[in-house]
Amino acid sequence: MYNLCQTLSNPDGFYNRFTIGNSKSLDVPGVREALLNFHSTWYSSNIMSLCIGGEYSLEELEEFAVSKFSSIINKNVVVPKFND
Repeated sequence: MYNLCQTLSNPDGFYNRFTIGNSKSLDVPGVREALLNFHSTWYSSNIMSLCIGGEYSLEELEEFAVSKFSSIINKNVVVPKFND
């Protein structure tokens, strides 16, 4: 359903952008470098959110979250406004 909606959406719109890949689409020259550049530019803890749930106590979930996600660096990224 998601792919159908994406295909039918405005071709110039944000919703119609490439969101996933496979070995064929990721084998295009320059794609790996573009992904690494995106990661180094935008992968920053100050613009991320985390939602975690499970059949564990709140303390156990917090411990898991801290152990798995606290190493993400805060690069003080400023997200541009889409209307600019």
